[in-house]
Amino acid sequence: MNLSTLCGTICRFEKEYCRARSSNQPFRNLSAVQNATRRTYSDSPASAKPEERTFESYFENSRDERHDASRHFGDDQHTPGSDVRPVKEFSIRRVSYSASHGNPSTGALPHRRRLTKKQDVIINHKGQRLKQTAQDLPIDILGKPGHAIVLRDVGPAKRRMLQQLIEEEKGKEQKSSNLDEQLSQICESAEQPNPPSSDEVLRNIDELKPARSVIPRRDFNVLKKKLSDGFTKSQLATYITTEAAKDTVKRRTDRKTGKGSRRPWIVEESAWTPENHLPGSLDALMTGYLSKNPSPKERLVVGLLRRCWNLSVEELQKTQGFLDVVLKETQFELLLLGNRRWLDSISRSLLEANTQIELIRAQRIVRVVAPKATAEYIINEICAILDKAAIRKLDATNISLARLEDSVLEEVGRMTHTVVQATSRGRIQVSWLPVVEPTKEGLEDLGDVVHRLLRSGYGFQHHGQTTTSVFPDPHTRGGWYLIDYHSKMKMGWKDRLADWGRWTIATPRLGTKAVATCPAIPDTIVSHPFETSSSPSTQADGWLSQPQATTRAIFGHVLHKEPPAQSYHSTESKHTKQDDTLPTDQLKPDLDRTLVPIIPPLTSIAALTAQSKHTTPSDTTIVMRFLPISSKPSPKPSSSIPMPSLELILSSDPSTPEDDLTISSLRATTSVSTHDILLPSQPVDIRLVHTTSYTLPGSNVPDHLPQVVSFLQASDLRPSDGVLVTPPRFAKKLRLPARLVGTTEDLEVEYMFAGLEMRRSVSTEVDGWKLAYTSVEAGQGGGRRAELALEGKRMDGSPSKIEDFVQTLNKLTLDGGLKWYGEAQRPVADSRVSQPEEHREEAEEEEEQRLEDAAR
Repeated sequence: MNLSTLCGTICRFEKEYCRARSSNQPFRNLSAVQNATRRTYSDSPASAKPEERTFESYFENSRDERHDASRHFGDDQHTPGSDVRPVKEFSIRRVSYSASHGNPSTGALPHRRRLTKKQDVIINHKGQRLKQTAQDLPIDILGKPGHAIVLRDVGPAKRRMLQQLIEEEKGKEQKSSNLDEQLSQICESAEQPNPPSSDEVLRNIDELKPARSVIPRRDFNVLKKKLSDGFTKSQLATYITTEAAKDTVKRRTDRKTGKGSRRPWIVEESAWTPENHLPGSLDALMTGYLSKNPSPKERLVVGLLRRCWNLSVEELQKTQGFLDVVLKETQFELLLLGNRRWLDSISRSLLEANTQIELIRAQRIVRVVAPKATAEYIINEICAILDKAAIRKLDATNISLARLEDSVLEEVGRMTHTVVQATSRGRIQVSWLPVVEPTKEGLEDLGDVVHRLLRSGYGFQHHGQTTTSVFPDPHTRGGWYLIDYHSKMKMGWKDRLADWGRWTIATPRLGTKAVATCPAIPDTIVSHPFETSSSPSTQADGWLSQPQATTRAIFGHVLHKEPPAQSYHSTESKHTKQDDTLPTDQLKPDLDRTLVPIIPPLTSIAALTAQSKHTTPSDTTIVMRFLPISSKPSPKPSSSIPMPSLELILSSDPSTPEDDLTISSLRATTSVSTHDILLPSQPVDIRLVHTTSYTLPGSNVPDHLPQVVSFLQASDLRPSDGVLVTPPRFAKKLRLPARLVGTTEDLEVEYMFAGLEMRRSVSTEVDGWKLAYTSVEAGQGGGRRAELALEGKRMDGSPSKIEDFVQTLNKLTLDGGLKWYGEAQRPVADSRVSQPEEHREEAEEEEEQRLEDAAR
């Protein structure tokens, strides 16, 4: 029997003993107490056995001592003969004596202390090994012989001895800790007979969890009161910590197995919050569930209900609130593309009057303002749309040697409704949302569209020269660049990214001062001869034996890229100029140039061609362009074989439906040379374009290049519906003759689709030369424009001479053959002023009819 059991037994029997003495009855359990006392002390060592006292004498002495203490402190309530109340707790002190302590009855101390072997050697706090010995003193202390303990240094301690001492100290600490635990258990058992374990507390809390996650407000408050009244704060905190640890382990397991994990492009997803809560403040999950001034315990209870059990109040979820989801940059940019076409896939019934979908660009947050059920459904619909996003990675080295600027990629993404980003490994990533399903398999997607736009803009250049000249020559100085703000839609997508300006000089206003005449353009301006052979022969490979050289003079404005800021020609402006590398008063011929075609008034064209006898009807063609894939961009174009670009010309017969297209020809362009003629004092410039190409007649295409026919069969070409979609490339490589690629043997080259143009043209003749008006629709990549060009081809059958061609150019630009601004003089304008009102309307109708006839 241990000490705690003995104490409990004595306390119980003391009460019975006092009750028996008060009623003058014998105490029956005396033998049981004595036996318990003997069993307890029998477990102790013999040397520690105390003096035996009878149980009756112990209680008698204790009772007398309590009476003496009450009389000493003036307690008059209890008389010596009255009953004594039992004490609530008492302790038994056991005193044991050994031979070394002497005789307790006489109080004599031993003359000399005997030390055991284990006590001979000790180690102090510095690690010194000391041996203690008893030494008698020659003097008396307090009338008795004196003695002392002497410590002698015996050298460093051995490692084994140190380890034994450390283990002994650990054993002592463990015994003391066990004793403390026993004492704490005794105290707890005195307060609570059977305290529940922590597992039982957690199970009791878990039993209160309801089966439904959405409950009424009344049930929520009842559950909150049960948890608050039935458990302590430490128990609630322990439950929350345990559930959080379980949730963490579950998320790690789900992340490894891929089950239940959120989408990888979701950075953060917050819980639905009522609308009266400010976004970004604390306790967003507690809004609407706490009282006005909540206590710490109430916060624990509500946190358990909301975070651990995910409980919600039914009445609160029906109110207006917001749900935020933070996305990665790519997915968020996909939602910002174009006119938000992804909204069409969300049911209109969900977008009620108060429902809102907000896109916050700064934090990349998608916020849905709606009741909880509606907000979660809309977020799931948006996530389902983003799950369908397509991603394509392109090889940037096949497009451009230099790194493409972010503005270029953003412009391509804006045109194609995609997100185009440059990666760190020399690749270009294209992402988009497939809104419209393709009508046929194998057609190009938006990734292919981005590839061909970048490839045609930066990855391919025709072989040829680019030169310029100014007439008259003194106009290379004294002018400035006039910024062009109205011709962006006529340019290709690459040219729209920069600012352009035309080189001009100051000219007096018309009619105020005589304008100096511009000298005529010399004949030497055309350096390439015209085509002389009218019907070249065809070889066995189907291609024409000789290349065809064409020369066209396109009228428009020659623009220079990124011109400097405009400045006036004064001494002050020259001194204040900061950038001397690109002066504004001198032309820089090395700047990049582009041509923006312009059209004179239609009345001027009609007046010029009124007597023409060779006017052709309107002709509609579709020109498909193809670029080689095998040749990569090189810093030295001459180091690689220049592969020709291909143009497939499809024509439509006016007598057949518009969607019925036939192959007219296939052209392989080997070189393109341009020469810009700048006329700063005139309203128009000229660009001479000389093209050298080989032609494969349309009738020979099915036999010699069946890949082209297969390409057209796989395409979806419906011009009447505005649908022109093709595969991204030919299914197989094209076999080109050796004379086309400049080699000794035929070569197989892989080609990709690079875009198409729809052209509607009408032509007439001026001085025997062909003057063509062409309307070009090239989409967002190529722009929309109208061109007026004088071609180096005689329509009257006479021989082509360069001097005659240049003379016609001077007539159209310098000699007033065409009025490039305003309208032609109308003699009826002055006579109509004096006409009465009733005749003025007739004159206007006649003039409108005349303009329509001129336009035809």
